Amino acid sequence: MNFIEIEPKTPLMLHIYKESKQLNIQIQLERHLDDTTAVVTLNYQGNQVLNFNGVTIDLEYGLQQAAPYMWKNVRVIYHRGYYILKVFAPDGIKTNRRDSFRVSIGVSGRTDNPDLSSATVRDISHSGFALASKKQVESLSLGDNIVVTFDDITFHIRLEGVLVRTEERDGIFIYGFKSTVFSPHLPQYLALKQRPAGGRVLKR
Repeated sequence: MNFIEIEPKTPLMLHIYKESKQLNIQIQLERHLDDTTAVVTLNYQGNQVLNFNGVTIDLEYGLQQAAPYMWKNVRVIYHRGYYILKVFAPDGIKTNRRDSFRVSIGVSGRTDNPDLSSATVRDISHSGFALASKKQVESLSLGDNIVVTFDDITFHIRLEGVLVRTEERDGIFIYGFKSTVFSPHLPQYLALKQRPAGGRVLKR
């Protein structure tokens, strides 16, 4: 996949790393400036201009695909009122999202979506999570954001993500999200849930 082949208005994801912390921000490609540069808009709450100095950034294309394309060590700057995205290799590398483990949870959570005020947190990985409900939420579309909170094993977990897939299994509707903000306690929580007494580890 070549960077110039990404169509305008396509949703993308920035994976931002600093030391042991990670943040995901969904963006949209507005227009290409050349083969490796484009103007993008950021999907986040707040009017503050974001500074990407001192962080490592990877770009993901194909949020609904099991094997999306990744551009490593990209650069994002703010210039004259616009965010400019620069990749240093025109071709993205196809990656297998199923290589990440997900942990079975099965705990009731509360969401900020009025049409899905509560749902079962089905599973969580370090890159995303899934909610399960007996009701179909027609107002919840791909690209929509959601906030989920729940309490389990003395942990209070807050998840934020963007919807990347939906499916129905035996009358249960499953909504899969790509994480955009990580709870600071999530690594410790998942480590406990991976133990035999806490839960099963599944492969995506």
